[in-house]
Amino acid sequence: MLTWIRGLWLRTRYYLLRDRFDREMAEEMRFHLELRAAEHSQAGMSEQEAHDVARRRFGNRTSLEEHRRAAISVPSLDALGQDIRYVLRAIRHSPGFSVMVVATLGIAIGANGAMFGIIDRLMLRGPAHVVDPIAVPAAPGPTAAFAAFRR
Repeated sequence: MLTWIRGLWLRTRYYLLRDRFDREMAEEMRFHLELRAAEHSQAGMSEQEAHDVARRRFGNRTSLEEHRRAAISVPSLDALGQDIRYVLRAIRHSPGFSVMVVATLGIAIGANGAMFGIIDRLMLRGPAHVVDPIAVPAAPGPTAAFAAFRR
């Protein structure tokens, strides 16, 4: 339980302070590259050759950064953020269309809510003036005949 909470806390901090984490990771990678290059130059290589060997042995920095982001981030939140940014760009490019879409959705959601309210009041709940609907006697008709048939 505590590891889950700690992981959630770390991911939340990462999203809030993403630029700082990226700068720290770049600094850490640069430090390790310089350390490796210094080791190779002390072994007798030239500065440029030591730097090139250190970069080759260290690996692809972009790939390492992507692996780190994948380990820390939550993919669904990343996808949601990308979707929101895309929608905001689309709204900026065609505001008239966006207003029409929002108005249509508002009208559709309002009509859906109104219809549900009507159906709920008429079919799902008992009449408003009846205090105890179970005590109301059944009217003769197809429902009463069906109940008698089932007995």
